[in-house]
Amino acid sequence: MRLLLYILLFSSLVHSQKFDGYVVTNANDTIRCKFFVQTNLFDTTMFYPNSVKNKVKIFSNGQKIKYEPNQIKSFYITGTKFGDYKFISLPQDGYKHFYHETIVGKISFYKIYLDNLNGGFPQHREVFVKEKKIQNIRALSFRKDFGELIKDYPELYSKWIIGNDNYKLSQVFEVIQEYNKFFEN
Repeated sequence: MRLLLYILLFSSLVHSQKFDGYVVTNANDTIRCKFFVQTNLFDTTMFYPNSVKNKVKIFSNGQKIKYEPNQIKSFYITGTKFGDYKFISLPQDGYKHFYHETIVGKISFYKIYLDNLNGGFPQHREVFVKEKKIQNIRALSFRKDFGELIKDYPELYSKWIIGNDNYKLSQVFEVIQEYNKFFEN
């Protein structure tokens, strides 16, 4: 009985919406389309990114098409409450999931959204890629593990490791951007 009540309640809180965007196929073709994704019932501009973790459904030329991570390189959804989203499939994980691309450079930063059963905005796991490898960074030793990624930029590494008046843990985006800018030249 509780399971039935939960299913009814959850399905009433999840709604679907079509957003504009495009897909880039493995053959580098770009398909303009509409995405059929889950949204919040009370705010249909609030897109749930975990709804495209393993597959994405599009409408193009009157056809419904479903893609999995091994079938396309990337897709881009526009017009959501929290902005535009670009998702890519990564060869480093065997093309099993779509990752939200946030920063691209010598160190790239992605988010993978986790299934969320409590009805709020989905939680995510941070994924760092350097030298074409997914880097494992443990939460309990985040400063140290992330520091190993930027060790080849000694000045930034020192600012990061010391932490106090330099970089705080919450400033990882700024550190990645500074690191990538240094290595652009």
